[in-house]
Amino acid sequence: PFDELDPTYQRFVVHPPEGADVLKVSWRDNPDFPPELKKELLHDKEHDYNKYLWVWEGECLGNYEESIIRPEWFNSATDAHKKLGFEPRGVKRVGFDPADSGPDAKAVCCAHGSVVTDMVEWLDGDVEDAINRAFGISYDFDADVVTYDAIGVGAAVKVGLKDRIGPKKIEVTGFVGGESPRDPDDAWIDGRFNKHVFRNLRAQWWWYLRDRFEKTHRAVEKNEYIDPEELISISSSITNLSEIRAEICRVQRVRGNNSFIQVESKEDMKKRGMPSPNRADSLVYCFANMPIKLGKRKKLNYRSMSIA
Repeated sequence: PFDELDPTYQRFVVHPPEGADVLKVSWRDNPDFPPELKKELLHDKEHDYNKYLWVWEGECLGNYEESIIRPEWFNSATDAHKKLGFEPRGVKRVGFDPADSGPDAKAVCCAHGSVVTDMVEWLDGDVEDAINRAFGISYDFDADVVTYDAIGVGAAVKVGLKDRIGPKKIEVTGFVGGESPRDPDDAWIDGRFNKHVFRNLRAQWWWYLRDRFEKTHRAVEKNEYIDPEELISISSSITNLSEIRAEICRVQRVRGNNSFIQVESKEDMKKRGMPSPNRADSLVYCFANMPIKLGKRKKLNYRSMSIA
């Protein structure tokens, strides 16, 4: 299929009928797989990885030319903490994308340090129900900080969460994507300043998330040492992970008549027939409002070290 959210793929692969037996069969199951096709496979894997995944590994193709986060980066990030040998540690954060009753879903993402442990989405209920559920998840997770979308119905979230949190020490902070980039006079890359690179705060933090995925891909595939605090690992225990990958990898960069990095809005995505990226946004909020440590890189084999 072209896309993970294709109705047929969803019907028979992601959510198969009760009683159905679903097996994934590939070239690996063919004892007579010819060497000529193996050469084609290796060529595609080296020169067009997305084509390789589609043709040879049964993955959906998708259109990711302008995607901020590439599918292969997401694959590398899946259980990256296990692949690279580091444990979840540090601040426990929750990202919350609220919504009122209606067609737009609510979403919550939980991360312990660099490791994303859970990501959920639901449609039922109004904003008060959403606040209750987000608080319950945050409380059970023993979160240190909750970051929420402060636009629209999010204006009621801070008061609602603080009322429920009471004396428990959970920091509640809003995220306004339309604000100017944070630390505008800090250099980003090649001497360019944040205020000259990012259109707004949403673009800045989507790109910081992109950097985490790209660095994780380098660490997993090229065995390059990068501080785990700069990486991201997505737990394979999260339900509907293929849907989440499709959602995250669909969000695109907007190319206008300027040099700023800009991310398409939910409204832009709806215009091209894409569902609202609620879980993807909750992931962005989860890693927002935190410093980015840019440690000096050095070549070191993760698998030979123990990171407590």
